[in-house]
This record gives sequence, structure tokens and C-alpha cells, in this order.
Amino acid sequence: EFAETFNDPAKNQFAFMMDAANGYSAYGFLTTYGYKLFGESGTDRDEPGFDSPEFEKGLEFYQELKKILPVESQDLKGEFVNEQFKQGKTAYILGGPWNIVDFRNAGVNFGVMTMPTLNGRTPTPFAGLKVAHVSAYTDYPHAAMLLAEYMASEPGAIILYDTNYKTTALKDISAVPELLEDRDLSVFSRQFETAFPVPNIDRMDYYYSISEKALALVFDGQLEPAEAAKKAMEEWNSLVASE
Repeated sequence: EFAETFNDPAKNQFAFMMDAANGYSAYGFLTTYGYKLFGESGTDRDEPGFDSPEFEKGLEFYQELKKILPVESQDLKGEFVNEQFKQGKTAYILGGPWNIVDFRNAGVNFGVMTMPTLNGRTPTPFAGLKVAHVSAYTDYPHAAMLLAEYMASEPGAIILYDTNYKTTALKDISAVPELLEDRDLSVFSRQFETAFPVPNIDRMDYYYSISEKALALVFDGQLEPAEAAKKAMEEWNSLVASE
């Protein structure tokens, strides 16, 4: 209903915008009906799930977004979407913690919220993680282990926030007062409760390239969800066979 009054195609103004052919951004929508990439725990490199009914239904839901965002997917890239938001030409975008400082510096009056329920269902958007490693070949194994433990600790989380403006992967941020009181970044910590960690799988690039094509074809009305899902699985099988 909001889109009906806010949208003004002549002014390139839309209630909601996102990078429409981006498998990372769109993952939350694809999970609306239970789709999970690489299996329940995201660890099965042989199970992309493109041939599952959940993936097809996720594409069907994604197809409906075109009704409130009647723009071709090739024109909906991240940088353009962000600029539209800065100019007040879109009310909602699908972004991430990387947007916060940019929007603040641009003087944008904005807020952050977790991804809402979709048709009464809770989506599971991707949660991107950065991992630090210590070498097993170090001459100082005890010190290396202490460093790793410190980096994953509450004091380490405070340093991470203070020096890099990043949120910790710790579920409980009550001991990180600055983060807890940060009205914007703390929202992403809450989103972790329902987010799906990006799988640490060597075939993730296959997912990104295949989903980009499938999302664009469905969003632009060139293929129906069932056809796009079938094509996605065929492309997956082809890539795996070429290894």
C-alpha cells in the first residue's frame, strides 16, 4: 500500500530498492519458504538446492517484488540504489553494516531494522563473516592460541568496534556497551539470530554466478520461476562436471 502512494516512476522514486540480481542480497527472499543453500547446515557442497520446491517458491516470491519495483534488474546495482536512498528517492533499501558510515557522512536521516517477516514467515538472510587464523606451524603455539581466544572474547569485541566499527560474531553483546548502545550497528547483531552464515564452501562462486542469472531472468519476467530453477540446476551440473 505504501508503494502505491510513494512510487513515482517518472522521478525514479520507489518505496523499496535493492540490487535485484545479487545472490547475496536476495538470499533472504529466496529462503522465505525454507530454501537453504548447501543443505540444512550449509556444509553439503553437492546440494545447492536449486531443484527443490523451496527454491522455486522463493523465486515465485521474488517475482512478486517487481510489482513494487518496476525497474529492470540491470539498472538496480548497489551503488545506484545507495545514491537513490541518499537523495530520498527510496524509503527502504536492503543494505548492510557497510552502509552506515557512508550514510552518516552524507547526512542521511535513516534507521536500521532487521529483515521483516515475509508472508508471515521469517527469512534467513546471509550473514557474512571474516575469519582470523593462527598458524599451526608457529614457534609460539601457546601465544597463538591465547591471541585467537582474545580475538573471540568480549574485550576483543570492544577493540573490534572501537578500531574498525565492526560487530562481533558473539551472540551476547551485553558486555560490549558501545555496540549495545549503537542504534544502527547493534541491529545487525540482532539479525544474527535468524541469519544464515555464508557457507564456507569452495563452490560458493557457482551459487553467485548461477543465482545472479536466475534472479535477473525471473525479476525481469524473461523466465517463470520453475523454468529458472530448472536452468539453474542444469548450469550447476555443468559447472560441477567441468571440474
